[in-house]
Amino acid sequence: PIGRTKDAAKQVPLERATNPVQRMLAKGLLLRRDAETVELPRQLALAVRGEHPMGEVDAEEPIPDLTSTAQSDVDSTGAGAVLELLRHLEDLLGAWGEEPPDVLRSGGVGVRELRRTAKAIEVDETRLALLVELAVAANLIAHDESAEPQWVPTYQSDTWLASPPEQRWATLAQAWLDLPRLPGLIGARDEKDRLLGPLSEDLRRPLAPKDRRRVLDYLDELPGGHGARPDDVAAVLAWRAPRRGGRLRDDLVRWTLAEATTLGVVALHALTSAGRALLADGPAEAARLLADALPEPLDHVLLQADLTVVAPGRLEPDLAAEMKLVADVESAGSATAYR
Repeated sequence: PIGRTKDAAKQVPLERATNPVQRMLAKGLLLRRDAETVELPRQLALAVRGEHPMGEVDAEEPIPDLTSTAQSDVDSTGAGAVLELLRHLEDLLGAWGEEPPDVLRSGGVGVRELRRTAKAIEVDETRLALLVELAVAANLIAHDESAEPQWVPTYQSDTWLASPPEQRWATLAQAWLDLPRLPGLIGARDEKDRLLGPLSEDLRRPLAPKDRRRVLDYLDELPGGHGARPDDVAAVLAWRAPRRGGRLRDDLVRWTLAEATTLGVVALHALTSAGRALLADGPAEAARLLADALPEPLDHVLLQADLTVVAPGRLEPDLAAEMKLVADVESAGSATAYR
C-alpha cells in the first residue's frame, strides 16, 4: 500500500489542503514516510474492504471449459508455426549479418534499429522482439568485442542454419524454456518511464523459467488434444497460488501461452506432442516427435504464368536456398508463394 507523490513533500493543515492526498494526510488517512512516499494504514485498508477483506474466496478450483481437438491437428498446426518461426529467425540472422545494429549503453537494441529490421524481414515488432531474445538466448546472436559493439550472428549460427529444422527448433525451444527473462515486458515502461526494449537488463527475472513451466505443466495435466484458453488457465493458477507472480501473475500466463504458440510448443490452446516431450523428456525426444509432424520436404515448385512460384509444402534445403536467391516470399503458410 505504498504510493509516490510530490504532494508528500510537506504536511499542511486541513484548511490549506488543495488536493486529495494533502487532505488525507491532514486527516491521518495516509501516513507520510518521506518527501515522496505515502502509505495507507493497514487498519484503514481492512476497514475499507468491509466484511470480506480477502475478497471472494472460492472453495473449489475453477473448472475451465476445455477445448478438444484431434492431437494430429494440434501437432500439424504446431509444425506450421515452427516452420514460420525458423524462416523468420533465418531472415533475422541474414539481416543482422548484413547490417548489425549497435549495442545500446543499457545493453539492448534501439527502437529505430528494431523498426528497420521488422520492416526488412516483414514481421511485427512484438514478434521480432521475441525472435531477438530467442536468438541471443540460444547463442545465435551476440555482441562483438569491438570498441563500438554491435549485435552480430555468431559462429554457432552457421551450425544451426545447417541443421535439420527439428534440431533448430529444439535449440530454440529449450533456450526459451530456460530463459531467465520476460520478453512480455518489452514495450512497457519502467519506474523512470523509460521504454523497455529487447535484451534490456530490466527484463531479467530469475524466476521466469519456473513460472513458464508452471503454466505448461497445467496443460500437461490435460489429456492429449485438450487445452484451455489463457483466461481460464490464469483463473486456475490464480486459485492454486493467489500471490505467486505478484502484479504480473495473470500477465505471465498470457505471455507464456502466446510465446509457446509462436514456438509451436502449444497449438490450438493444447500442448503439441513435441511440446509435451520437451517438458518430460528433453529436447532430443521433442525433436524426434516434431520431425514426425513436419511435412515431407519437396524437391519441386509450381511456376505460374506471372512468375509467381508456389511451394505446396516445405522445400528441401538446397531448393529452399536457391529459391531464397532468386525470389522473395510473398505469403507463407501451408503453401509458400514466391515472387
